[in-house]
Amino acid sequence: MSNKLTSRQYVEQLLERSHREPNNVDLHVSIGEACLRNGDTDGAFKAFNRAAELDPSSYFRSLVYEWSGYINRKAGKVSEAITAYNQWAQIDRASSFPLDRWGAVLARENMAVDLLLLRSMYKKRLEQSPDDPELRASLALLSFVLGQDAIDEETSLLELASSALEAEYDSLPMRYLMGLLYMRIAHFESADSEFKKVVELDPEQTWCEYRFNLNWSSESAMLMRARIAHIQRRYDDALRLCSDCIDNSDKLNPFAPIEEIISIHMEREEYIRALQIFSAFGPLLTESPSLRRMYSRCLLGAGQIEAAAKIYENAQAKEETKASESQANKSGSESAAGIKDEIAAASASTTLESELLCDSGEYDKAIEAWRKLLITYPDNLSLTAEAAVGASKVYARQERYDKAISVLEGCMTSNPKVAKNLEIWKLLSNYYKTSDQTLKYRLARIQVQSLTPVEEDSFTNEIIAVPVPNSGIVALGISARAMDGSGIVKVTGTETVASTMEIAWTYLRSEAKNLGLPDPNAYDFHIHLRDMSADINRELNLLSEYLGNESLTDENLGAGEELGLAFLLAMVGALSGTSGGALCVVGGRLDLQGRVYSSPQLAAGLQRMYDAGVRWKRLILPRAINADMEHMPQTIWSTPNLTLCSNARQAVKAWLIDS
Repeated sequence: MSNKLTSRQYVEQLLERSHREPNNVDLHVSIGEACLRNGDTDGAFKAFNRAAELDPSSYFRSLVYEWSGYINRKAGKVSEAITAYNQWAQIDRASSFPLDRWGAVLARENMAVDLLLLRSMYKKRLEQSPDDPELRASLALLSFVLGQDAIDEETSLLELASSALEAEYDSLPMRYLMGLLYMRIAHFESADSEFKKVVELDPEQTWCEYRFNLNWSSESAMLMRARIAHIQRRYDDALRLCSDCIDNSDKLNPFAPIEEIISIHMEREEYIRALQIFSAFGPLLTESPSLRRMYSRCLLGAGQIEAAAKIYENAQAKEETKASESQANKSGSESAAGIKDEIAAASASTTLESELLCDSGEYDKAIEAWRKLLITYPDNLSLTAEAAVGASKVYARQERYDKAISVLEGCMTSNPKVAKNLEIWKLLSNYYKTSDQTLKYRLARIQVQSLTPVEEDSFTNEIIAVPVPNSGIVALGISARAMDGSGIVKVTGTETVASTMEIAWTYLRSEAKNLGLPDPNAYDFHIHLRDMSADINRELNLLSEYLGNESLTDENLGAGEELGLAFLLAMVGALSGTSGGALCVVGGRLDLQGRVYSSPQLAAGLQRMYDAGVRWKRLILPRAINADMEHMPQTIWSTPNLTLCSNARQAVKAWLIDS
């Protein structure tokens, strides 16, 4: 209390003095800093702003915007904080500091598109100051956060991090980043060496990397060393490093190294030793759901089934107590969030309790566990469905399929909204099939198909291409096969893309050697295009039964030059045996020199695909599409794997690295 009073008095003294010295710039800066220490953010901003008015030099104006960004960020005013950091960056056009603060806010808010644009600002500053190690480090960290493996066509992320280390050998963030990059390519010895260097360079454990919300530290570097040792089956080293983490760390989640130690003992089937660790750390350890599950597995491994069951009975009792207390005292959104967490925990513990009881043959008790859960949370619809599913599985384990079916059908009859639950329909279809109820089985399969979302990994070996808007087609699927031959390319599904295909084929033949690919002239290719609309809107499947599967034509395909890059990557995939992964969307025009272009049709096609319900996990697009980003919803670009390329070489490298 006395400290706060002294702080307030100090501010008042400074304000008094400012009346006598109204033009003293340093005095107003001191007032701003004192106000911040006292928690008066408005007073701080006024004081810093007054200092900038008196001395409009870059330093004081930067100071105003720096503190304005900080104040607004602390107050949760994200837009205002971003604006302030942007204004600071306009004044300070050389250093990385305003961009670092800006990037931390964007990363915390998961604003991926804005981070991509910020990355271009880092690159521009690095071009102006190529010897600035902080700019190099920040660009490397941001590229890592965005999942980019290269800075440009010539420089990989590993090369940039290495060059930053050459300029500043003791850079902790670059050492840590190098460790992660080496782990990504399974160079575990090199990764361990980098993490070890981080620990050695920070013996007092004071470093923490806050840029882009990474929160790396020398303590987490020690844990990474333990995980590498675990991967390499150097169990004794892993256990020693985990013990060091527990003894020396005050920034790590205390459960993380303990969980690593227990998982090692479980992997070695040393269940008694793992149980001794649980006993040493007391009941607090089993408050973590993941560790509680590990505890029960260790008890089972040691043959202590009754003890394992008791763990979950106790957990269930605690959850019931928490639920009743929460329902008695709940108020507003915070209580609702608490109830949600409690329900999730209760559901998880009931699932495991049911498994344990079934393993020991106590099926009636398993059914009763699910019934108790329903009594505790009678009004939760998702829990009603989960309880029905759980009980049906118990009956199915006894091969009492009539009871399993009765439980699920009764649940849907009493709660019609449950009829949209995909898992229930999948189970019913299995139960109907097993009990020879053919008609019901077919009906259930129709419902499963209609409820299965398009996000499922059903197009792993197929590129999703963007059709021309207003063509009546939502998305195009492109698949390719390569076989021994003499360089013949056959395209099926359409007759209207010959020129686009020829450009992609010519580029591949001329650049295959430089890209590290086999000679395409030694293979024949079969490339097929198909309309994916029926996969996205499953009601179209019903129409296809009556209309037939016609080959795509010029009128209904909407194929344009935007398919060029997709054709190229389809052939690269066939030639190299790689896949872009599930739900990979590729778009962009291609010329004979390998340049990649965008167009308004490409952006409009993406928008149409998104509006129709297509969701992707990976995007490979021309860099020039940046100009259209600001006109489209951010959710379209919020993907963990977004590659923007200026030429085909960048696209192919990204394809080969991430596939």
